[in-house]
Amino acid sequence: MIRIHCVNCKTLLEIDDGFAGGVCRCVHCGKMQAVPKASRSGARAAGPDVGSRGFEGLERKLGTGVRILSPSSLSGSGLGSDNLSAAPSKETIAAPVAKSNLRMLMLGAIAAIVALIALILWVMSGGSGEKRSSVQTPSSTENSADIEVPKLSPRARTLDAPQEIPPAFAPPSFGGVTLTEPSVVYLIDRSGLSEESISQIKQAVLKSIGSLHTDQQFQVIVWISDNGDSDPPIPASGLTRATPEALASTTADLAGDILATKITERDEAPKSAEIAQPDFSAAAFAPKLDFSDNAGPPGQTFTPQSNMILRAVTVKGFANTPQSFAAGGLGRRTVMISRVDPVDVLTQLGQESGTGGFANGAAYETFTLSKPIPLIAGTQYAYDVFTENGFFGFAKSATDVYPGGFAIQHGKIARRSENGGRIDSPQQVDRTFFINPNYSGTEGGSAIEKAIAQNPAIILLICGKNYDEPLAARVLDAWNSSAVKIDVVRVGDAKTPSDTLRKIAERTGGQYRSVELGALQSKRN
Repeated sequence: MIRIHCVNCKTLLEIDDGFAGGVCRCVHCGKMQAVPKASRSGARAAGPDVGSRGFEGLERKLGTGVRILSPSSLSGSGLGSDNLSAAPSKETIAAPVAKSNLRMLMLGAIAAIVALIALILWVMSGGSGEKRSSVQTPSSTENSADIEVPKLSPRARTLDAPQEIPPAFAPPSFGGVTLTEPSVVYLIDRSGLSEESISQIKQAVLKSIGSLHTDQQFQVIVWISDNGDSDPPIPASGLTRATPEALASTTADLAGDILATKITERDEAPKSAEIAQPDFSAAAFAPKLDFSDNAGPPGQTFTPQSNMILRAVTVKGFANTPQSFAAGGLGRRTVMISRVDPVDVLTQLGQESGTGGFANGAAYETFTLSKPIPLIAGTQYAYDVFTENGFFGFAKSATDVYPGGFAIQHGKIARRSENGGRIDSPQQVDRTFFINPNYSGTEGGSAIEKAIAQNPAIILLICGKNYDEPLAARVLDAWNSSAVKIDVVRVGDAKTPSDTLRKIAERTGGQYRSVELGALQSKRN
């Protein structure tokens, strides 16, 4: 037994040898006492040496906020000094702990802590066997804010990762024009578009439709040419809700080449044209001169008075044979545009074929070119037409009505117009023809009239770099103070603003945008 006096109340305390070198509490006053390693009477040293290393090691393992009181932590207080004397006390209660047992408890606690940490890491990693970054347990002096947060599983989303705004929350738009109205008609003017731009514009339109909300409605109309023709609207039934099914259907309908040569038919002559000879007073055809299967396709020379862009040619049928009433299959129809060079040589500028029209032998047939041709003032040009099968008769005047040209045959080979061929069989009369007609027909109306007829909240007019100056006047005439708003996006040269197209937007309460083709693809449409 070890006997010491309480440093506070001076009561004699009797301490078991197992507390030698440790501490105890006075049962009288509660004061902590330091127990010397050995009594002055020669008693053996205090019992099992728990060891400061064991306590400090356990302290490090347990981490912040947990601290085990060890003898070494009291060494600076003087309580561990051998100079303290103590009187024995019968009330002193001691509970010695065997050295080996304490070490086993320590080892068990450490193992439990390590197992707990491993379990936490496994749960946070989603239970996968992927390698994770190590997690360091801070010492007791570290602040909890310095603890490294383990990386989450790839299946989880980290809070600090940049989050992209879901597309559903991005406003619908096209080329910088926001489309929040309940209904929109995309009116594509293909007359001034090139092969380079049309495919990208179609993709941009489809992307814009995909950005619409499902409670919005849309329709797509392709304006074929300045004469007011158009492809069948998409969808043909009218405005439709922007559902995934409608987008898929529109994608399929726009997959075709909208720049292909268009052949359309109407019962009345174009109301206006750059060059026109509307007279068809001839009572009968000339033998082998006025049919589409002639040995030398029939045509006409003409001379523009100013520089112009040839976009369409309209010819008149003269229905005096069964074939002219589409009784025979005509196959593909071809129109060729040539320049008349010296010695009546025909230099080809363009040749395009297509199907359509030619169902009524007395109708007006319009070829809308996929590639418009620039014409120079004062230069003589020519057109001619032939069919793959059968024959179709073309109307003409009884006299020479048009002084700028005359009816011709292109060479002497049937159903073939050759580059470098010569004019054959010039006539003293004129074909009935119209060059670059600016027409808004009565059969279903022009493309802009079809768009307005849908009564949308907005018409988005998409134009290319090239367009005709009379475009604004024709659009505004068709609009005629309608309630619909027309926004205009010009795709091409953004450095050159268009007063003509801007006028359309300002008069109808819309907005005008001019964007480069590359910039159109980079915008969130």
